[in-house]
Amino acid sequence: MIESVVGALTRSTVRRTSRLTDVVGAEVLRLDLLGVLGATWWFWQSLSPSLLPRTWIMQGVLSGVSAIVGYFVGWLLSRIVLALRIGRWFDGRFSDTLLARLRWALFIGAIAFSVYIFGVSARQQEFHWESMDIPGPGRLLYSGVVVITIAICFATSTATRVVRLLRRKLSARGQRFLPRWIAAGVSTLIVGFATFFLANEVLFDGPLALANRSFSISDVHLDDDDPGPPTSPLRTSGPGSQVDWESLGTEGRRFLTFGPSARRITQLSGAPAVEPIRVFIGRATADRLHKRVDLLLEEMDRTGAYERSTIVVNIPTGTGWTNEKNIQPVEYLLGGDTATVGMQYSHLPSPLAFLSEQDEAVDSAKAVLTAIEKRLALLPEASRPALFVVGESLGAFGGQGAFADLDEMEARIDHALWVGTPGFTAMRKQLEAERLAGSRQMYPVVGDGKEVVFIGNHAALYDTRPKVVYLQNADDPIAWWDPAIATTEPDWMSEQLDPSINPAISWGRIRTFLQISLDTAVSNSFIEGNGHLYGTLPLTAWDRMLPDSGWDEIQISALSVRLAKLAH
Repeated sequence: MIESVVGALTRSTVRRTSRLTDVVGAEVLRLDLLGVLGATWWFWQSLSPSLLPRTWIMQGVLSGVSAIVGYFVGWLLSRIVLALRIGRWFDGRFSDTLLARLRWALFIGAIAFSVYIFGVSARQQEFHWESMDIPGPGRLLYSGVVVITIAICFATSTATRVVRLLRRKLSARGQRFLPRWIAAGVSTLIVGFATFFLANEVLFDGPLALANRSFSISDVHLDDDDPGPPTSPLRTSGPGSQVDWESLGTEGRRFLTFGPSARRITQLSGAPAVEPIRVFIGRATADRLHKRVDLLLEEMDRTGAYERSTIVVNIPTGTGWTNEKNIQPVEYLLGGDTATVGMQYSHLPSPLAFLSEQDEAVDSAKAVLTAIEKRLALLPEASRPALFVVGESLGAFGGQGAFADLDEMEARIDHALWVGTPGFTAMRKQLEAERLAGSRQMYPVVGDGKEVVFIGNHAALYDTRPKVVYLQNADDPIAWWDPAIATTEPDWMSEQLDPSINPAISWGRIRTFLQISLDTAVSNSFIEGNGHLYGTLPLTAWDRMLPDSGWDEIQISALSVRLAKLAH
C-alpha cells in the first residue's frame, strides 16, 4: 500500500516536473537570441557601481529595467537582420535541434557568467559602504536582485503579450472588411496609441495630477502640533500681516517658525543684533503669479525690508522647502540686519515639480527678482540694501534661470550661493563649457577663478573671496544628472576622479543615465558631505563671501556646531 502511494506521488512529481521543464524550455526557445544576449549584457552592465551605494531593492529595479532595455535593443537588431536578410546564409545549414541546443548553451552560460559578474559587482560596491563607514546590505540580500529582475522581466513580457494579442484580435476583425495589410497597420496604430495613452495616464500625467491635488490639499492642512502664526510683526502672518497662515503651506510655515532671534545672534557674536525679517508667500495664498509677487512686495514694505542692509532672495525647492543652513549663516554673520524673502511655486516635491512644473521655478525667480530690483531702483543708491540670492537643488535651477548669463548675474546681484545645482541647469553647463583649459568639469575654473568658484569641501574655500559660489559634492547625483549623459560621456568621468567617487565607475550608453537617475532617489539618505547633503559648507561659503562680518574663527566654529544640529 505504502509502495503504491509513494509510486503514485513519484509519478505525479515527475509529471509536474516534466510539465514545468517543458514550459520553461518552450519559453527559452521563444526568446529572441540577440535579445537574450542584449539583456544579459545590460544586466552585467547594471551591476557596475555609480555615485552612491545601492540597496538590493534599488539594484534589482535597475537590473530589471536594464535587462528589458537590453532585450529590446537585441530584438530590434534581430528584426533588422531579418528585414535585410543578412542571416540568409544560415538558412537550412543548422537543424532546429542544434539551434535549440545553442540557445540552451547560451542561456546557461549567461547565467553562469552572471553569477561571476555578480560577485565582482558586490566587491566593487563595498567601496561606498566602507568610505561612508556604514554597514552594507550583505551579499545574501543581494540575491534578491535576481528575484526582482526576473519579476520585472516577467511583468514586462506578460504586458507585451497582452498588447500583441489585442493587436492580432483587432487585426482579425478588421480583415472582415479591409485588406489584410491595411487591417494590420490600422490595428497596430490603434493598439499602439491606446497603449501609449494608457501608460501616460497611468504612469505619468495621472499620478502627477493626483499628486498635485493631494499635496495641495495636505499643504494647507494644519496639524494639531502646528505652532500657529508668528508673534513677531517682522514675519509674514505676524501681527499686522494680511496673509493667511494656512495658505503658506507646510514648508512656508516652517520657514517662518525657524530662524535665530536677536538674543541668540548676540550670544554668539558678542555684538548687538536685531531680529531678522522673514517674508514668505505660499502657492495657495493667491491664484496668480503676479498676485503672489504683489503680496510679497506688500509684506516687504510692511516689515521694513528695504531698511535692512541686505535682502536675501531665497528660491526654495518644489514644495517651498528652505534649507536653514543656507539662510541662517547670513542672518548670524550680518547681525540679523537682513530680510530674507521667498515664494512657493509648487505643491510638489522637487522630482515631481521638475517633471511637471519646471518652468514655474524659473518664472517665479524671475518675477520676484525683477519686482524687488524695480523697488530698489527707486531708493537712493547710497541707501540701497545689498541683494543676495540663494537656491538649492531645483531652487538653484530656478534662480540661475532668472539670469541670461553670468555677466548679467554679477551685474544684478551682490552675492549668490548655489547649492547642489542640477546638472541640466543651462548657466552651469555654460560655465563648464567655458572653463579654463585644464580645469576639471567637476570643479571648473571660471575666468580668473576669484569671482566665481566651484567648491566641494571647506578647505577649498579658505583662500577665496568670491562673489558667486557653487557648492557641489563630487558624489551628488543631482549635480551630475543630465539627459545628455545617456548618449555622451561627461568629461568628469574621464578626468581625474575625486577620492569620494568609486574608482570602478565607468560610463555606458543609457546605463549610466539609469544608474544616476536611481542615485537621485537616495541622494539625501547618507551622511552630511555625501550625496545631496552639504552640511555646514554653506556657512563656510558665506563666511568667505562676507569677510567684513567681524566673526573670528572661534565664533564661526561655534556657529558651525549650532547649525550642524539643525535637521535637513
